[in-house]
Amino acid sequence: MSQKMKLTLSIAAVAVLLATATSMFLKRANHSAGPALTADSTAGLVSLPTTPAPSLDALDARLTRDSVTIERWAPQYVDGILILRGRVADQATAARIGEAARQEGFGRVANLLQLIKLPDDNAIERDAERRLSGSRALEGCRFNLDAKNGILTVNGEVERELQKDAARQILRGVEGVREVRIQFASL
Repeated sequence: MSQKMKLTLSIAAVAVLLATATSMFLKRANHSAGPALTADSTAGLVSLPTTPAPSLDALDARLTRDSVTIERWAPQYVDGILILRGRVADQATAARIGEAARQEGFGRVANLLQLIKLPDDNAIERDAERRLSGSRALEGCRFNLDAKNGILTVNGEVERELQKDAARQILRGVEGVREVRIQFASL
């Protein structure tokens, strides 16, 4: 017997087995008690009864009510699985979000939240002050610095417009700074 013929017979045997198994499955589904499975005779499909999906809006409201901070929050509900994406400060917060999702009715939760290292705001302020005071291009300027969660806010006075750009460029190089907000007045 040739290889081609063996392959054809194997495929035919698998097709017969699948047809038999499907037929037995449908017969069992039609004879079982209760609405466990239903057969759609027009399309030959078997469908399971579905319960309404839990609400992402309810989860968002709960997390907001509980004052949970999540950066880049992007949850998705796909095929009965809630996928949690975003960035949080610690492992306990990530676990708390996963538990809140389960309590809101999401049975299967894939917690893909990433942990971020929070910046040291005092270190950012010290480094920024050191860099600004060490720049000859900024002589004669006065600055007030405030850092919160890596966002550096700078108020002050400059003598020339070019000094604003120089200060912005220097501050962007400070380690841990995620954003620079500058509010300068000219002398």
